[in-house]
Amino acid sequence: MVRRDPWKPRAEAGGGQPGVEEVRLEEDTWFRIRTAWGDFTARLGKMGVRELSFPLRPGARVPRWLPEASSAGGKIGNLLAGALERRLAGEALGAVPAPDLPTQSGPGVWYVDGTGLDGGLPLAPDFPSEFVQDVCRELLRIPPGQTRTYGMIAAALGKPRAARAVGRACGVNPVCVFIPCHRVVSAGGIGGFSAHIWFKRRLLAAEGVDIACRSGSGKISGPR
Repeated sequence: MVRRDPWKPRAEAGGGQPGVEEVRLEEDTWFRIRTAWGDFTARLGKMGVRELSFPLRPGARVPRWLPEASSAGGKIGNLLAGALERRLAGEALGAVPAPDLPTQSGPGVWYVDGTGLDGGLPLAPDFPSEFVQDVCRELLRIPPGQTRTYGMIAAALGKPRAARAVGRACGVNPVCVFIPCHRVVSAGGIGGFSAHIWFKRRLLAAEGVDIACRSGSGKISGPR
C-alpha cells in the first residue's frame, strides 16, 4: 500500500495547475472535494475509494494545489464527488447491497449508492482490524433516516458487551458518510464523533432524523 502525504504539493506534468490534468490512479492518491460544508479529503486507488475524511471544521478549506477529485480523479473521483454532494443534500440513493456480495472489481470492494454488480461507487477501504471491518459492514445495514445505538451494533455482532469497542471502531471508520458511522448514537443522546460534532448533527438532520441538540448532546427521536 502506498500512502502519500496529502499536504505535500504534487509536481504536475508540464507545469499545469493542480487538478487540471487527470491523475492515473496506479497508486493511492489524495484529492480534495469542495462542498458547502468545507473541503473533504479523499484517498483514491484504482480499486475504489480508500479513505474519505471530513473537513477539519465546518467550512474549512484545504490548499488549492491538492487536486480536485471531480476533475482529476478519473471515473472514481467523479463518482465520489457527485455521490457526496447528493448525500450531503440528504438524498437517499439506491439500496446498499450486502457488503459481502461478489463484485466485478474483485474481493475487498464494496459498492454503495448503486446496485452492486450493476454499478455504484466502489469503496476499497483499509481497515485497521477485522473487528473494525465487521462493525463497518454492520453500519452499512442501517437505512438512511434511522439510527442504532453502539450497544445495538455490538449485539448484532454477537458481542453485547462490546459497545465501547464499537464506539472506538466507528472513530476509525476509513470512509466517512458512505460507511455511516454518523447513524450510530448513544443510548441517551447523539454520542461522540471522530470529526466535529456539527457534521454528525447535519448529516442526521439531512436524513430526516429529529435531533434537538443541547449543550453538545442530542435528544433523538425516531426508529433506532
